[in-house]
Amino acid sequence: MDSVIAKPDSFTWKNIESDLDSFVAEYLSSSSPVACSPQSFIRLVNAEMTADSRKRLAKSYRGEIALFTDVKDSSVWRILLQNAKVSSTISNALSYLEVVGPTGDWVAFVNGFEGFSLKKSDCSEASLSVVRAQINNFNSLDDDKFKSFLGLLDTYSISNIPSNLSDEKIRLMFDMRIPVLSRHSLSVMHDKYAGGFCLPYIEGDIDAYMSCVAYTSPSDEELSAVLALSCVHTKDYRASLVNMLRSRIALNADYDDETAQVLLDRGRLSSSGVAAAFERFGESVSLDKALVGYAASLSVNGLIELNVDRRIVVEVIRESSFRKRLDVLGKLCDWDWRELVEALHAFGLEELDSILNKRHPKVDQLSGETRQVVSLLEGMGYVTISSDGRVYIAKSKRHR
Repeated sequence: MDSVIAKPDSFTWKNIESDLDSFVAEYLSSSSPVACSPQSFIRLVNAEMTADSRKRLAKSYRGEIALFTDVKDSSVWRILLQNAKVSSTISNALSYLEVVGPTGDWVAFVNGFEGFSLKKSDCSEASLSVVRAQINNFNSLDDDKFKSFLGLLDTYSISNIPSNLSDEKIRLMFDMRIPVLSRHSLSVMHDKYAGGFCLPYIEGDIDAYMSCVAYTSPSDEELSAVLALSCVHTKDYRASLVNMLRSRIALNADYDDETAQVLLDRGRLSSSGVAAAFERFGESVSLDKALVGYAASLSVNGLIELNVDRRIVVEVIRESSFRKRLDVLGKLCDWDWRELVEALHAFGLEELDSILNKRHPKVDQLSGETRQVVSLLEGMGYVTISSDGRVYIAKSKRHR
């Protein structure tokens, strides 16, 4: 057959060309039709014949087309693709995309590639235009192919991401920093993809993130995760991120010591976070000082449940209002007298010192605040009031 088609001036070819439909019908009816080269097939299939003959010829073809767009009738392309008669080349992938668009057949064809790799230099401007316009319809491409086409884009508006694009594809966009990180893109990420922020995306441009994150209402979950990024430590963005936290957070094992210290200093660690800080740092003096501000911010019950070192409780009493001092003192029933003395000294009341020094002042001679403390201590069993109204330290407590 090749010899016939290759010689268009021959008598035989002229006869065939005069009635191609009959020739194709006879050729296809043969029990073993002669195979022809891609060049001969293309010449034949491009000749004038009915659409049905052309499609039948394409279905019977047993070779492989190097550049299938050499076939003029685009209705034949699908047949060639479906029957794996097209060479897996970048040129074919781009040519098909350029002319027909990202149809299901095109997606199946591209997904069938092994080691698909795409560069801008492979693409015509027409192909690039199609990619820019159609990238939202590439959802069914395998991830590696999708990334190859994403790599052709200089930028991409996050507002254009369609609802049918899968989370995996969106994450690939973020990983590749497409679109450009901006206040707008972050806002859309938070509004449209709740909890879908991408740490590699943020880490890739931490300066841009910090310039716009304050305007996008990031969740504490996001801020906690970003605080663990090494770039945050390098750029020293800790304090700004910590200030954005709405609630206290756990101590992430990935936080460096400085980040943990800032969280302590600002009182942004949860109870479990403080406990983890104790395990990491030990009961050092510097940690104690950092914990005081945090512990003082807790409710009285929260402070006691925290079960911090008792020196911290003493410091909380020292820094708290008188009302809170009384509330904390009322929770210290299990403290021995020597420990309680430290807490009482933290009240800063000279009249209390006279009681502690066993001067036994009379209750009615004490100030109102001191009388309240004495009344509380009496109820806790730490002091007694004599019949003449003098204050004594209870013997049972004093010797514990």
